[in-house]
Amino acid sequence: MMSHIFALETAMLTIIAFSFIYIMISKTHIRAMLPLLLMCFYLTSNTYSDILNGYMIQRLWYVICIAFVMIIAFVIGVYKRKLKFRLTWGFLGVLIMGASLIPGGIISQEYDILNFAGGLMITAFYVAFYLVAAFVSKEIEFEYFAQVVVASSIVVMMQLTLIYIDRNIFYYIQNHTFAVIKAHIYLGWGISNLIAPMIAVGMPFTVYLMVKHKNPMFMFTILVLQTAAAALTLSRALMIFSTPFAIIGIIYAIARHNRRGRWQLAVGLAVVLISIIIVAQIFWEQLVEFWEIFMDGRGRDELWHDALDAFLANPIFGAGVAYRLNDPFRMSPLFLVHNTPLQFMMWGGIIGFLAFMLHSVQVLATAFRRPSEKRLILLFAFGMIYAHSMLDVMVFFPFTLLFYIFFMSIMDADSINSGGFSLVTRKDKQEVVKELKHSGTVYGNNLDARGELPWIFKAVQNIF
Repeated sequence: MMSHIFALETAMLTIIAFSFIYIMISKTHIRAMLPLLLMCFYLTSNTYSDILNGYMIQRLWYVICIAFVMIIAFVIGVYKRKLKFRLTWGFLGVLIMGASLIPGGIISQEYDILNFAGGLMITAFYVAFYLVAAFVSKEIEFEYFAQVVVASSIVVMMQLTLIYIDRNIFYYIQNHTFAVIKAHIYLGWGISNLIAPMIAVGMPFTVYLMVKHKNPMFMFTILVLQTAAAALTLSRALMIFSTPFAIIGIIYAIARHNRRGRWQLAVGLAVVLISIIIVAQIFWEQLVEFWEIFMDGRGRDELWHDALDAFLANPIFGAGVAYRLNDPFRMSPLFLVHNTPLQFMMWGGIIGFLAFMLHSVQVLATAFRRPSEKRLILLFAFGMIYAHSMLDVMVFFPFTLLFYIFFMSIMDADSINSGGFSLVTRKDKQEVVKELKHSGTVYGNNLDARGELPWIFKAVQNIF
């Protein structure tokens, strides 16, 4: 927050880099690195409000040098700690999803070598993030991971609050009519459509902590604030999905909590629902007008048609990552079509689309194969990103991608421990379980401390 307010990006990035290096080459517990990794993208101030004028662009050489030194420190740290990487289906799914973009546009008449370079760079990001996530998540408890994700969500909520204090988002005109300026909702690291999912990914973990804590009302309050903040980003996908999820999450917590906690949560839920009904009745006309304005395509229909045309022109390998690169009418240098499946179709053709779908099925299979409550929470976290991905391209932005890969890595580790999918030998798998139980990490067993698995898992797991 200090970096965000006072534009201390370079100083904070340097501190984070040296902290990362010290943690990796010393005997400091690797869990200390998790907050640095998950929150490092939030340090950019509003000085850099334009994507093409962003901090990472203006200070590119410095960022590259810092990243290079951190990579060397990471390799040294992995070697000194004798950490082993075990191949999993999750890693293969991520690798295939990225690699499907490398041959993009190869038979197109407008092929550019930048297609190959772009696909290779995306694949490298996927692999690098997974390796880091796999090594870090190996030594952290799930509850600690949940606390850090919720804390990162709170940091973004605080930054969003500063936006509303500093700028005029809603303008009162007359006769109870308001004008909404969504373009004013931006941070140095992203616009409203990128702010929303970084708040929403914390909601499933807030529910988890709500269940774990004897007094659930603090986390209940956090969940309500997260839901309200997601709505205040004016991001349509999460305005639609965040409220139903919050209600389902509270009902789940009620079912899982002790008697006192159930009554507290039930009363809290009733108060929230009554408040929503009252507010909706008071501002019904304004809400209807807002819905009509903001729930149209807002240009997405044209983008989706362009994506389909590009796919039909190159159905096997797609048009490639460099398709319409540096379009003068686009804010981003890449041609992004605000729909992740369509993005894979346009860039990677049928190969890219099938790779994305294969990875998505693999996520579900990993979640429901010998399921656990932890993977239920992770599956809902995936769901928040997937829901937003229908109107945006979340797996191509570094901050959302980092969270996404961490979810996949932890789900893989929990699946291996409970006898799910993996590509390790039986002997290796026994060693993994022994190591995890000895270290006290959260991948311990298949049941939550409060009792049996949710019935929904028992009903669905047979499918996989």
